[in-house]
Amino acid sequence: MNRNKLAALLLWPAVAAAAPEPVIELSASRDYGYVMGDLIEHRITAAVPEAYRLDTGFLPSPGVLDEWLEVRSVDWDREGRDGEARYRIRVVYQLFKGVRSAEKATVPALPLRFEGPGTLQAEVPAWEFVAAPLIPPELADENVVIRPALPPEPLPARPHWQRLLAALAGILGVGG
Repeated sequence: MNRNKLAALLLWPAVAAAAPEPVIELSASRDYGYVMGDLIEHRITAAVPEAYRLDTGFLPSPGVLDEWLEVRSVDWDREGRDGEARYRIRVVYQLFKGVRSAEKATVPALPLRFEGPGTLQAEVPAWEFVAAPLIPPELADENVVIRPALPPEPLPARPHWQRLLAALAGILGVGG
C-alpha cells in the first residue's frame, strides 16, 4: 500500500468526524385512519450548521409519486440562530389508495441535501400509516350507491325582514 492511501486511511476518521450530521425530525398529525382522497401533511425540521444551505433540487416536485400517492405541495423556510440553520419543510401528499380493509401503507423516504463547505446528505425516514376503507368490507362493489348531495338548509327569512323594517323605521325617524 502506498503512503497516500495509508495517510488517507489514517485521516478518514478525523475527516468523517468533522462533517456534521444533520438533525432531522418528522411530524405528522396521525398515522392511522386515512382514506382515499385525504391529505397527509408532513412537517420536517432539519438542523444543520449555519454555513449550509438546503439544496431545493432534492425536494420532491408536486405531481405523481406512485400509483396511489401524489405530492400536492412543498414549501419551506429557514431560520438561523446561534450558528445553526433550522429548515422547516412542509410536504403535503394526497392519498389515492382505495382499500377494502385497513391496510398499512408507506410514504417513501425523502432524501435531503445541504450544500456548504462540503455536502451533507440526510434522509427523512419512510413513514408508515394505516389506510382505512371508505366502503364497508362486506358490501359488494355492485351494491355501492353514491348518495345525492343534500339540499342546502333553508334559512328563516323573518329575522331579516324584521331588521330591514327596523332600519327603514330608523331612517324615516331620523329623516323626519
